[in-house]
Amino acid sequence: MSPVHLGVGIVIAALVVAGLAALELNTPPDAQRLLVKNDFADADCRMDFANGANESFSVRKGAEHRKTYKVYREGFINMRCTTPARTIEIPGSFHMRHGELTRLTLKADGTAEYAFERNR
Repeated sequence: MSPVHLGVGIVIAALVVAGLAALELNTPPDAQRLLVKNDFADADCRMDFANGANESFSVRKGAEHRKTYKVYREGFINMRCTTPARTIEIPGSFHMRHGELTRLTLKADGTAEYAFERNR
């Protein structure tokens, strides 16, 4: 392989990497964001979305779980977090809004609450 071919290959690879990075960093203004703050106990959580998709994640006591959804998740979400002490059912009205942060807190008393904030 000649130095010219190698140089062209490096330039093309750099352009591909830069393009992928730009796509990943470009978040649409109506993206939905989720922040789960855990003040209770280590928890394994499962979210079942209205469209049939589901997602599982774990969050340790005192930690946070963050996720950005660039593709809109419509409808109510059934969510359950299981801890060694109990299962926390997230209120049936739980959902995420366009262009907002949904802040969900697993409280120290073993209950959950959520609120919304505009994306900044």
